[in-house]
Amino acid sequence: MITILLAKVIGLYLAVGGLGIILKQKEIRAAERHFKSEGMLRFSLALLVTMLGLFYVVGYSDFTTFVAGFLTVFGWIILLKGLMLLFIDGGSLDALIKRFDNKQFYYGAGAVMIIFGLYLAGFGFGFLW
Repeated sequence: MITILLAKVIGLYLAVGGLGIILKQKEIRAAERHFKSEGMLRFSLALLVTMLGLFYVVGYSDFTTFVAGFLTVFGWIILLKGLMLLFIDGGSLDALIKRFDNKQFYYGAGAVMIIFGLYLAGFGFGFLW
């Protein structure tokens, strides 16, 4: 039952987020360039994402199906992203942001998010089974 709920919520989140990344990439890229200099914002976001990842990882771990395994790995990715934001230094974060600061990355990431999101939402809402 929790797998279905997570598939619905995360599927919709990924599909809408992917579309937003594609449509608003100019604004996102501009905000990311300034993100490293906003220390308190970065720290607060890192703590929030880490807490979300911990809740997810502690509360859900299931590898019985592809969807359940994907959702479990997604939780670990959230936790690792939060920890990375918490402990990465400003220079390394700047290099990471510069490495992915191009249109092709945003189109690709947005498309992958939409595809996985639609798959998960389709599974969760019963369109695929």
